[in-house]
Amino acid sequence: MENLSGIAVKGDPSPPTVQVMERDVDVAIIGNGPSGIFLSLLLSGHRPFYAGDHPDPFLSYKLKQQPQKSILDQDLQELSEGLEGRSNNQLALLMDTLLHPNADIGENLPSTLNWKCDQSKHISHVVIGDSQPGGSWHSMKGEIQSLSLGSWLELPQYSFQEWTTQNVGDRSCDVSSKRVTLGSVAKYYEDYVIEMGLQENMMNGVRVTKAIKCPSRVVCTIGSPKSCASPSSKLPPRPFKMHPCDLPMHTVDSGLILSERGGSSDPDTLSNYSCSSDSEDDGICCNNAAEKVLHDYKWCLKGTGKQGDVIVRAKNLVLACGIGDSPRQLGVGGEDAPFVCHRFSDFCQKLESIDPCYPVVIVGGGLSAADAVLLCLSKGHKVAHIFHQDAKDSSLIYNKMPQAIYPEYGRLLKLMNNEEQNEFYTAVSQSRVCEFTYGNCCTYKDNKEKTTTIPISLAGVFIGSETNLDFLPTRIGLQLAIDPFHPINAKTNPMDVDPITFESELFPSLYALGPLAGDHFVRFVLGSGLGVCRHLVDKLF
Repeated sequence: MENLSGIAVKGDPSPPTVQVMERDVDVAIIGNGPSGIFLSLLLSGHRPFYAGDHPDPFLSYKLKQQPQKSILDQDLQELSEGLEGRSNNQLALLMDTLLHPNADIGENLPSTLNWKCDQSKHISHVVIGDSQPGGSWHSMKGEIQSLSLGSWLELPQYSFQEWTTQNVGDRSCDVSSKRVTLGSVAKYYEDYVIEMGLQENMMNGVRVTKAIKCPSRVVCTIGSPKSCASPSSKLPPRPFKMHPCDLPMHTVDSGLILSERGGSSDPDTLSNYSCSSDSEDDGICCNNAAEKVLHDYKWCLKGTGKQGDVIVRAKNLVLACGIGDSPRQLGVGGEDAPFVCHRFSDFCQKLESIDPCYPVVIVGGGLSAADAVLLCLSKGHKVAHIFHQDAKDSSLIYNKMPQAIYPEYGRLLKLMNNEEQNEFYTAVSQSRVCEFTYGNCCTYKDNKEKTTTIPISLAGVFIGSETNLDFLPTRIGLQLAIDPFHPINAKTNPMDVDPITFESELFPSLYALGPLAGDHFVRFVLGSGLGVCRHLVDKLF
């Protein structure tokens, strides 16, 4: 017999020696990257106050009306009205312009915020990540330079410049207006958690395997005014957008265990016949009389780490897991061959031991592909760079980047356009990979349908990545995006959340941060943290 955590309980003839750590919190955050760390800072009681002297006179006027109130306690929607910038979210623009005034026109002005810590505002929470604080920054090639400037990657109260001075000891090294190495960014986030005293909120090195709704209602009563559908009711063959209470039901509220009145106890199957409404009503859901069992904790998370299993029960769940979990694949034959890499870290490791007589194939027209090409050239490897666009296509990201700021990508663009020659580089434009074979060969086809096969030593497929939300029940995962017929995409199809609170429109108590809410860059992901914290304060205090 096993309990919820999967750990043997009394009566098991052979209990395994597996440790389990359990924790009950108001908020569980999945993802320990910059957005998760910043939300932890706010939930720990740190509050931003307007310090004055913002160059936008209208915004400055609004902020001066209530100087004694923190930004978090004011009307965020009113403060952010009229702001324009490189994000589609108003709170992202508000936080960015307060921290980096006039950044988009090249000015490097100081922050207009002061911060104070009020321990009475602390909300119990835990930040869960499968690496050290910093998230995916730890999986990137350390010596590669960041796309953003150093000051755009920092978090409040502990600047990148301060960190550099402490770690390098060179006060004259101004990193605020320069690009920095990815390795230093990862170490900065790790040290930031220590500097701000957030360690006790961090659960590092833990991978979440399940995040399911705790039961707040049980099976609908037979003979109720409107009977529940039977478990055998056929579900729609495709994802669709509708309120969860309109779904065919067997249980009310997807949970961990079905009522004794019948049904499977497999948590993965519960969401198929469940109503996920969290409304505090009189026990009636979808016009069905239901027995009501109240629970403060709406979510139960299970994870695994080096120290054993982890169980976290939370009243609210925040997804801050970014979009780099699952690399996209081409979907061609042989893509699972050992010489084909989809993760940059794996590629870098294998690059050290390959046969230099054969070229390395790099597939993709984005920044990761560019970094892989540049890394190969720096180590003296021949490269065949396969991408499906024309090198002069304006949609190609390298054509949008100022060469004065990003000279390495400018040099690559010239190679792609054949404006410069390098005996170690071959551009294969307007082409697509057809197959990888176990004889270490790559076959590709150009836009004229001509097929070519070349022997290779290694292949790196870098065509983007997707968010892996497999730990959520299937029914919830299928309905999270604005367009539920397609996977979540930070640019084109983010999670369907309220633009001010960042709470899911269909699943109350579920929130999204950063890329899942539509923002990639660190300077913009902080706005979603501001909105989530404000809503949680209103809900919990």
